Amino acid sequence: MSENKTKSKGLSIAMILLVIFLGFGFVIGLTQSSIFKESDTLLKVQIKEFYFNGNTVVGYSGNSENIEIPQSYSLGPTENFAGTIMFNDRIEALNFLDEHYINGAEGYYEFYKQIYSEIEYPWTYEYSIEKPTFVEGSDIKITTIADSVFRGNSIIKKVIIPNTVERVGNHAFRDCSSLTEVILGSNLKSIGDSAFWGCAFTNITLPNSLERIEPYAFFRCENLVNLTIPENVNYMGIGICNACTNLKIVRIATINQIIPGYTEAYQPFSRCENLQVIYVPSQNIEFYKTTMPWSLYQDKYKI
Repeated sequence: MSENKTKSKGLSIAMILLVIFLGFGFVIGLTQSSIFKESDTLLKVQIKEFYFNGNTVVGYSGNSENIEIPQSYSLGPTENFAGTIMFNDRIEALNFLDEHYINGAEGYYEFYKQIYSEIEYPWTYEYSIEKPTFVEGSDIKITTIADSVFRGNSIIKKVIIPNTVERVGNHAFRDCSSLTEVILGSNLKSIGDSAFWGCAFTNITLPNSLERIEPYAFFRCENLVNLTIPENVNYMGIGICNACTNLKIVRIATINQIIPGYTEAYQPFSRCENLQVIYVPSQNIEFYKTTMPWSLYQDKYKI
């Protein structure tokens, strides 16, 4: 009787472990399916000298001094790409997947599953792929400039960012040393970390839609003379204008009592030795004079 109970107990534990294992496997499989089905909708697109991934500018291959970022593009007719290819190993198959399916073509997930099934190599694969094309148009709106897209481009002198863009990514225009004019769109909400670090403009008009200025956004913009922080800004990161050596006039239009990030070395206007005046809303002047790190500039405030 005792032996039967022991066997029964051991069987129950084994069954429980089996159920847990199968359930875990099901969840993992479902998660992978979800991930790769989502990849079917990714659009890695080139139109002229710009590269897009969905709603985001992810690359630029031009050499123009003046650029205007497109505000949108559209899906064109599909093109059939068919033939037979032999893969000697899984790496070759994955390279084919990235080259011909990642551009929004249907069947990405299905081909991915085939690659990881019990395929024997060399594998002869017969394919017929309907690859989408993309054209100038208004269907897919550009809302984001990705991180580091134009970083280090010393050719660009002027950039126009369309009204559809809501975020300029981290380091997007960092060290664009010839960039003397930036026109920002009217719906911009966020300027990323170090987005305009080391640019050459003397002023930049920030739209009233702006809500966030991330750390070091205008770090070492040595030609910048004046800057207005718009009325809807509610966040400022550390050192937003650090080492702007020619900055003279700052206007803070927002009535939000923002305490930006700071350290002993990096405050909002540290190393801005030519800063003369900071205009602030009258109702907040005591806040600025008595609250760190703003109190470091208490002799510069005017209303």
